[in-house]
Amino acid sequence: MVYERVAREIRKRKIAQKAVAEGIGMSQGKLSLTLSGKRKMSPEELFVFCRYLDCDPNYFSDDLGPEEEKE
Repeated sequence: MVYERVAREIRKRKIAQKAVAEGIGMSQGKLSLTLSGKRKMSPEELFVFCRYLDCDPNYFSDDLGPEEEKE
């Protein structure tokens, strides 16, 4: 799932959720629900995460190959 890949990237970079929330203009509660899959991430929010993390949206695609799955 896309939210899992975004959450993994944030953890991998060791960015605190508070910093992410502030950086993207989202409350910590809403961010936590989004990254845990309890709240659906909108396409617009995905683009906000991508800008914040300086990643192409395809990086978080559900259609990634086996290399992504090995992590």
